[in-house]
Amino acid sequence: MRKFAKSWVLSVCSVALLISILAPRAAAQNDGAIHGQILDVTGKPWAEMGIQIVNDQGAKQDAKTDKDGNYIFRNLRPGVYNLSLIH
Repeated sequence: MRKFAKSWVLSVCSVALLISILAPRAAAQNDGAIHGQILDVTGKPWAEMGIQIVNDQGAKQDAKTDKDGNYIFRNLRPGVYNLSLIH
């Protein structure tokens, strides 16, 4: 009986080790995005408007709106961001 129990425990440990080796690695994901559209008071898009975001750690990114006033910031980490218009 002891021999059977030892081989069973060894089998379970081998399977657990194999699963932990083959499991995909977790990595920080930078797949968040912030996007929007900037319009003036009459509803017309503001083209080529500079926009800056700053995360809660102080990292900055800049972008400009396209001809339709659209902007996008890609590959963002989770967190709090402040968005500002720049000239």
